[in-house]
Amino acid sequence: MSDSQPPVIRKSVATSTSLATITLQQQQSGSQRPSQRTSSCISGPATLVQNNSLSASSPPSITRSNTNLAVTASIYKAEIFYDHVTRNVSLISLTTSILLAVACFSVGGYVLYTTAPDIYGPLPLLNLPAIFPSLITFLIHLFVTFLLSALGHIHSVSLRWALHREGRLEFNSNPRLFTTAGTDPSFSCGAGRAGRAVHSLYANTAWLFFTTLKYASSSFIVVQWADWQDEIQEKGYPTAFVNVVALFGLGSSILMLSVLAGLCLWKRSRGGAQKQEHIPTWNSNTLGTTLACLQNLHPDSSLAHHPGRAMLPVSQINSVPSPTVPVKVQDSMRNTRTGLANGAMGMVWGTVILACAWLLGMILCSKYDERYDATGGKGWSFVLSWYGISEDDEDDDSNIITADIDFLPPVQATAALFGLFLEFLVCLPQTLVFCMMEVLVGITTDEKTWRKGYVDKVKSSLPSSNPSSDTIRGISLNTPSIINSLSSPQTLTLFVMKPIMYWLLSQSFFLARDPTSRDHASISITVTIVRIIPYAAGNAVLAFWATYMACRRPSGLQPAAWGHVQTLANLVDDWDVGSDGQMFWGDKGVYSGHAQLPGTEDEGYHPGSTGGTEYRHAGTGNVRLAPIDPGAKYL
Repeated sequence: MSDSQPPVIRKSVATSTSLATITLQQQQSGSQRPSQRTSSCISGPATLVQNNSLSASSPPSITRSNTNLAVTASIYKAEIFYDHVTRNVSLISLTTSILLAVACFSVGGYVLYTTAPDIYGPLPLLNLPAIFPSLITFLIHLFVTFLLSALGHIHSVSLRWALHREGRLEFNSNPRLFTTAGTDPSFSCGAGRAGRAVHSLYANTAWLFFTTLKYASSSFIVVQWADWQDEIQEKGYPTAFVNVVALFGLGSSILMLSVLAGLCLWKRSRGGAQKQEHIPTWNSNTLGTTLACLQNLHPDSSLAHHPGRAMLPVSQINSVPSPTVPVKVQDSMRNTRTGLANGAMGMVWGTVILACAWLLGMILCSKYDERYDATGGKGWSFVLSWYGISEDDEDDDSNIITADIDFLPPVQATAALFGLFLEFLVCLPQTLVFCMMEVLVGITTDEKTWRKGYVDKVKSSLPSSNPSSDTIRGISLNTPSIINSLSSPQTLTLFVMKPIMYWLLSQSFFLARDPTSRDHASISITVTIVRIIPYAAGNAVLAFWATYMACRRPSGLQPAAWGHVQTLANLVDDWDVGSDGQMFWGDKGVYSGHAQLPGTEDEGYHPGSTGGTEYRHAGTGNVRLAPIDPGAKYL
């Protein structure tokens, strides 16, 4: 489709008597954004009344054409995708988490009741093959990571709409453990103060604490004495033990996280006419969030579709509307959300530095141990064996740092509790890293979703009669979030990295016990130097990945939004979707609206006027649109 034959602009014109009457009032001064927008729906023929003034004292006048009438009408005509599938999966995961917590308490109580009195206390011994304890630990990490992802989705969805109810939702994805909400007593997520505190600083701190405790406990449930494994098996001693303290820790953490997630779902709205939907949609699609926000406006929100900004990215959200030539490379996430991106990169790279410092410190402690002093005839050497034992000298355990914790009866379990506390401290930085990685992946996914709406010239040249041509690309607004997550390489990579990193950490720093010693209860804190290397390397991979996501500049003529709700509201001018729930973005021909252009006599452009400059318009539709003209000016 050439520029001489502009494509037909599809409009959702409000002509049906079933469509609600929409009254829109806006205050706008100069280049400032509107400060207030209110809407009310009354049954009857559809009409649109708009007040747009340059100052508070100037009389109102109609300053927008029927194009913007269609935009506003399409907002209220569009149907929000509630996403029952994701909601049901989240509720099932919440129920499963509660059952798992009960199972942990039940198994722990049974072990305490049935274990015979022993000098080791409630630490039942097992006889497992060498690989089983590590494999069981990884599977536990994998399972609880899935449950925590579902609980985290409940938490993030609740936070998103809590921010919206307060008029503070700017971006679709937010760092949920570093963002507070619930200051408005009219819209609480639970009963009374407890409901308003779901997203408070204290609740976020509790969420961080129990998340870290969950991973720390998962690392210590089944423990083995790794470097003595063969010798212990030959002598017929048990090779592993069940840490009941860690089992209770896992049950407690999962139960508390389930309680916090459950409070997020507790609906309690007050305020009469201000009552809004508790969670308008469970879908995390950034356009679905924007549509839900437009249909459920906060009284003090300025969110609306502003014409003349069809080619302005989020980095120019405060710029005045003006004819804009498309750029081929967009601004990065770091240029848009500088504080968040820099904080995330600093936290991830800081963890890499800590891991490298840990590795270096353990090497120095082992190398300069007096037992391996070179003057004594036994020089120190680095061993690459996973168990830290040299194949040439099986008695050389210089690459294993061990600290024994001895406790006399009846306080043997205190040793396991102390070890769990140390593991908690080690896991805490990793939990913070994954919290920031989640939001980086979320923001990147928001932008990736938005950029699916533009089809380049090659794909646009396909005949529209081809049934597969309309499904090559496009933004799907009706796909459940869980389906999008399972098909997203970034989300799957992050999901897999979580259990792997915590498992590597548990193998580098773990509890151990010597079942051959019967005179006292001794539990050892063991660090195997060689195992720190893959853990540090894994954090380095996360750091490079985070840097790439934060600094990457998307290519293409489509303006970058990075999940910014107001920017998406400006860029979308037709919320009607196709039969498959798809939306496309592209060139829609010569601009036929009436935008506020500063510097003109009437501060507007009238198409067809003498001496007028022809501008083009970009927007959305439910079919593939024409490609963007890189040399044209767009409004």
